Amino acid sequence: MADEPDIAAIRQELSTVPIDHPDTELAVLVRLGGTWSRRGTSTGAVTEVRVASTSGAVVRRVVALAKRVGLPRPEVAMRAAGGLRTRTQWSATLPAALLEDLGVVTASGGPVAGLPSVPDEALPAAVRGALLATGSVSSPRRPAHLEIALPSGPATLDLADLLTARGLAVHADEERGRVVAKSREALVALLDMAGAERAAASHAHHHERRQLRNRATRLANADAANVERSVDAARTQVVTLQALVDAVGWDVLPEDLRAVGLARLVNPSASLAELGELTDPPLAKSTVHRRLARLAELARRQAETGSLDPDDGA
Repeated sequence: MADEPDIAAIRQELSTVPIDHPDTELAVLVRLGGTWSRRGTSTGAVTEVRVASTSGAVVRRVVALAKRVGLPRPEVAMRAAGGLRTRTQWSATLPAALLEDLGVVTASGGPVAGLPSVPDEALPAAVRGALLATGSVSSPRRPAHLEIALPSGPATLDLADLLTARGLAVHADEERGRVVAKSREALVALLDMAGAERAAASHAHHHERRQLRNRATRLANADAANVERSVDAARTQVVTLQALVDAVGWDVLPEDLRAVGLARLVNPSASLAELGELTDPPLAKSTVHRRLARLAELARRQAETGSLDPDDGA
């Protein structure tokens, strides 16, 4: 639905979060979303890192982060949709040599195997960079699923370790290069940590509504089951009482039991509380229950021994 945040809306929201740890956010964003390539120039071949996305917000964030860490403005390009491309693609390109201080480039100019170092206080920026680069998030109306794609097994384990150390329930799929959160609590916590507060609130809101709806359904089912049990019990009581009356008549029954038994036979669908209100004087629900239980015991004794006397048939 239009009011539900998809990953494009989440990236747009993340791109507006105030920049606090630009080196960490840019390092993670480049490591996860960057593609390393060699390009010939008039002065020789250079290694470049290109961050491409269908979200212009991601590229704008790369430009803003680069400026904050003192890097030259990245080379920005746009490729319009057409042919096999169904959406416009934006990209920001930087020479790999300029990224060495971020900890994402090896001495030979290639990408490091894992993630760059992430200080504890910069973890929100790292999560933000990861979501901007390769994150995907399910709709709030669907089962919770947040996934971050990683470029290598070491990077997958690095990110999973960082998040689990904070108590977040995530799973590292090293073979597929994925870190996945499948609980609503973890999904909301990750979005909130990264700064996507609107998206986090939307997921939390739909989760609370679903919980309330499920609780209402459980209560309704429980009420229906209780009603069904009460109806079955009343039906059994009527059959048992009728058999007892047919066998011995009303006169031999104790007077206190007679009033409750008659009220049940005349009102087969009434609740115990309603039966209590029909007697004179009115009886408590617990009293009605005990007297019906005594009538059931008399009926059982009559059926087994042919007598209401507890000593008969002993």
